[in-house]
Amino acid sequence: MRIFLIALTFMLANTQFLLAMNYNGNVLPGYIKGAHIDYIDSGIVAITTGYGECNGKFWQITTEAYIELNDTDVLSGGIPYGEDFIYIYIDYSSVDWSNPLVIDDTSTTDVIGSLTEPTWSDLKQGWYNGDDRCIGVIWTPVDSCTIQYFRRASSNKYLINIKKIQDNGNPSSTWQECEETEENYTPVNTTAIFITANNSDSNEHVRINVCTYEETVQKLQAAGYTEGVLSGWLYVNRNWSRKLKWLGYNGDDSFFDINIYGYEIER
Repeated sequence: MRIFLIALTFMLANTQFLLAMNYNGNVLPGYIKGAHIDYIDSGIVAITTGYGECNGKFWQITTEAYIELNDTDVLSGGIPYGEDFIYIYIDYSSVDWSNPLVIDDTSTTDVIGSLTEPTWSDLKQGWYNGDDRCIGVIWTPVDSCTIQYFRRASSNKYLINIKKIQDNGNPSSTWQECEETEENYTPVNTTAIFITANNSDSNEHVRINVCTYEETVQKLQAAGYTEGVLSGWLYVNRNWSRKLKWLGYNGDDSFFDINIYGYEIER
């Protein structure tokens, strides 16, 4: 029995050693933990502590870092005047394998912003712009060089008032596309879209159905008398269009509205 306990202790000790080695060196492609984006004010975001891999190199954020998005060293041209997404990247050129990147101050340019969308890499197992890895995304509203207030609900889910993509729609008992080009109002690396929808008709029962463009199996639905409302997440696969469709009873008044109020992203 004593020999077994000694052997087990040895195995656990060496397992911990291997985990420590993995953390400091042999990081698997795509690995990331923490390093989430939080809202501070209309021009500043915070990146929480975390660590991960960027195209074969290890990086670590040891102290919450504040990023000034109107600093042209961080975001060329500053925050845009209009509707757009700012993607936040780990700067690959700042990461040295033998001396892992440590972000621990408020004036760093080791994290950069860009309006350029990332693309998914099967090889790197992450969303990249060149060699720079995307770790977050921020929405900028119309006619304002500011970022929209957002709240991180959990990990990579963000609640944010982005856009009404259907305004006073006229239901016809058939699926219809939204009037706005809604894929412009979710990040390219979106995995879920949070929406609210409502429909009304005086003295009549109403029906609300919203689904992704690619399938109707997964849909949000509700019904009511004179008015109905719903909210919830619609999940999308990588490389889907991120378009939505809606349906209500034929004859309902033309008051079918849909708003995008959040998104979940993949990194």
